[in-house]
Amino acid sequence: MGRPISEDDFHLILAELKKPGVKVSLKQTPRAPRPGVVRVLTRPRRVRGETMPPAPSHDELVEMLRQIGEILGFVSKKEDWTPGRVYRCDVTWRDYEPHAPMKVFEVEFAGNVDHALSSLAHAYDIWRSEQLYLIVADERDKNRVERLVEPRLMGAFSRLRGRLRVLTWIDIKMLYDSLAPHSELVKDMARR
Repeated sequence: MGRPISEDDFHLILAELKKPGVKVSLKQTPRAPRPGVVRVLTRPRRVRGETMPPAPSHDELVEMLRQIGEILGFVSKKEDWTPGRVYRCDVTWRDYEPHAPMKVFEVEFAGNVDHALSSLAHAYDIWRSEQLYLIVADERDKNRVERLVEPRLMGAFSRLRGRLRVLTWIDIKMLYDSLAPHSELVKDMARR
């Protein structure tokens, strides 16, 4: 998350995440993305013999993101307004309360990608938030999101290039499910 940790802490976190009950499945992309191209992380739709759980609602996913930020030691807020109440960001993470958000998240299940990108662009312009995340419904939206977002990063939203990361609800749910059982340990290790 942009904060250095010691090698001992890294190995401790890794050991905790490898304990039974935590499934980690990573799919590597076949080639590195071109500069300025949005890469959407993907997860398999079905794990051998298991079907994916139903997608959480927008509000449930926003709450998961808020809790993940809190577990990782951020001041995490949902429905955080930008100055002047121009846009309401789904979730923001700050290192300290009076500071501007370091990370801004927009959950977009309705297909209004332009509004989500406008909100993230405004967050970058006003707060200079360097890490911006767009969360979409699922992998089926991957191609649609790439077709919608990529050209916009070459034009109207070019300032977001290199700062925007597109994830699916599955990515967030898997991270939440991995961190939640270890939340107290992670909070303790993240304390500064």
